[in-house]
Amino acid sequence: MLIERIVNYYADNKTPKYDQFDYIVINQRCIVYNVRFNSVVNNNNQITFKKEGINIVPHGEKCLFHFLCRLNTIFPSVPNIVDPIINGYLKFDWFDEFKDTQWFEDLDKQLLSI
Repeated sequence: MLIERIVNYYADNKTPKYDQFDYIVINQRCIVYNVRFNSVVNNNNQITFKKEGINIVPHGEKCLFHFLCRLNTIFPSVPNIVDPIINGYLKFDWFDEFKDTQWFEDLDKQLLSI
């Protein structure tokens, strides 16, 4: 499994959290989130992962949409005076979209121990 190989690579090379991936997008299938509290992945007020580690969410055809929504929530390099206008169009039920999330306890423990 790809995620297992990545986690083993991180463990073998003692890769710090800030050098690990945030997202892996497998278009038309899923997004793999590497969740850390107070991280790029967990910075959205609408959806906050309750568990650190690897979260695989099967977004299906909405993969690109969800990835772009997440990128839109990352802190911009320049401060905004007002919210981006696109926020008004990005309305959907985050909790409904994330209901089929998968976790891997053994990989999460290994990844979080680095």
